[in-house]
Amino acid sequence: MKRTLLISLAAVMIAAFLLPASVPAAAEENVIVKVATVTAKRGETVEIPVTLENNTGVSACTMIPVYDPDELTVVSVKHDASVPGQSSYADKFVWFAGADHTADGPFAAVTVTVSESAPEGALLSLSFEIEPDDFSNYDEKNVPVSVVAGGVVTEGLSEIDASEVFADVKRDDWFCDSVGYAYSHGLMKGVSSSLFAPGEPMSRAMLVTVLWRAEGSPAAAGGSPFGDLREDWYGEAVAWAFSNEVIRGVSDTSFDPDAPLTREQIAAILFRYSASVGRDVSARANLDPFPDHGVISAYAVDALSWANAEGLVNGTKEGAAILLDPLGDASRAQVAAILTRYMTPPR
Repeated sequence: MKRTLLISLAAVMIAAFLLPASVPAAAEENVIVKVATVTAKRGETVEIPVTLENNTGVSACTMIPVYDPDELTVVSVKHDASVPGQSSYADKFVWFAGADHTADGPFAAVTVTVSESAPEGALLSLSFEIEPDDFSNYDEKNVPVSVVAGGVVTEGLSEIDASEVFADVKRDDWFCDSVGYAYSHGLMKGVSSSLFAPGEPMSRAMLVTVLWRAEGSPAAAGGSPFGDLREDWYGEAVAWAFSNEVIRGVSDTSFDPDAPLTREQIAAILFRYSASVGRDVSARANLDPFPDHGVISAYAVDALSWANAEGLVNGTKEGAAILLDPLGDASRAQVAAILTRYMTPPR
């Protein structure tokens, strides 16, 4: 696949994970200040959004960005106009809001410049140090704050050893290199600061959104007929994918965005997407040797034959048999492996 598509994909899925910072660990009762993760080139200036989650009202506090000055330079700290009680300064902001503001969503933004000497394919961490302010008239509104760190993932071809980032990925796991590749290039992220959850499934909406943003987040030619698109972050992506025949629904009116991807579904989506961007999809493999080839859905036969011929979807060992497992959920580890193979086809 062309490097331009690789870089486009790398700028898509936020490769965020938590890094140690001088803030308390997140607790259920805490308000969570979540720093997003964006991608950027060395020397580029970018804005990093900050949002609120689990907001039950926050006591007065000063929030100071925490980062490595050899990697990032903070240009500005700006609070969101929709959140009352904030004052922005050059290198921090003060929040005087209390229980009168309990909405989740946009909170602030930090603009940073990436150092020319920053490493490629690495996460340059940005977090906040929380300093409670002693204003007596806010004492009754004291609510602890936890910070989920984010930052900037630098574009590049360097790859991170996933076993050094995620506690549930070991160096000798078959998927370690694929997770490292997918993570380094922004294709996938961890589920927490130290976990990748390789055995958990990946949703249909997530893969569609990756491909949509890889195309530059184009406007859809029309809407979609699906009435179960409940989240804004994937609605436009699903409409685009539907109008370009990249995806189909599970029925005429339902897409089932949160459902786990099956192995045949990921093959079908990549097959149609490849055709839409002009990639050769003529290769076919004989699937008869797989004992479970008869359970492949009719719509996915060609796609799985192509995906198997391309080495994207291979058999899985179950006892003494090698099965294609077309209806099985595609785990996060399997999706990482498939995306890695897709992005690095044999030459």
